[in-house]
Amino acid sequence: MTTPTRFSVLYDTLRESPDKIQLLTFKLCHNYYNVSGAIKEPACIRYAHRLAALVGERGGRNKEPPVIHQDFEKGEPKLYFI
Repeated sequence: MTTPTRFSVLYDTLRESPDKIQLLTFKLCHNYYNVSGAIKEPACIRYAHRLAALVGERGGRNKEPPVIHQDFEKGEPKLYFI
């Protein structure tokens, strides 16, 4: 059984129709590596949640928080790993 999910577009840089955005989010819900079917939220949201939990575990009590790469704020299009 599935639960309907409602997404609200806060800022639209794609300038696509609502039907195309709905199709994109629908396809992203089937793109999570750990599940063969669909999940309730798009895979990128689930990945962000897992990453935040991982960073939270590593930067706990009596531990140093993760260090952000020095060039991160310069706005250069690069891929950064923690």
